[in-house]
Amino acid sequence: MSTPERFHVSNPNLIHDNIQGEVILLNLDTGTYYQVQGAGVWVWNLLAAGVSLPEIAAHLTRRYPNDAPAIESGLGQFVHDLEQEQIIASLNSDAPAPAIPPAMDPAQPSDSNFQAPVLLKYTDMQSLLLLDPIHDVDTPGWPLSKGNDKTG
Repeated sequence: MSTPERFHVSNPNLIHDNIQGEVILLNLDTGTYYQVQGAGVWVWNLLAAGVSLPEIAAHLTRRYPNDAPAIESGLGQFVHDLEQEQIIASLNSDAPAPAIPPAMDPAQPSDSNFQAPVLLKYTDMQSLLLLDPIHDVDTPGWPLSKGNDKTG
């Protein structure tokens, strides 16, 4: 992590939410959904807020002071995976990076060990997630998947 890169969510048709301590991402264009595990929940929230990689690494090092080498490699792999899936892209902006929200920046190191951030990809429900019953209602009825012949 030699450059202080910041990122943004690159796809406007990607929705994401924290659900019971997990981050779920859904690409509405492809029907692919993702689950973020380990420290990825913290990392995702910081990346999506525009916090730079060095700041995120410093944050994780404060939280897990004995795991610095694992943090750097895990963070690098996680960001690479997000870029490969076209979930995030570099943010070319001279605007100052936002500060890490106090609620996300621990005052005390964690007692637990660092768990590398992991991005899990799921395609098993693509056909269901690509159904668009609101917009695809026609003579044959609905639901119709995108690309189906609607003429009967």
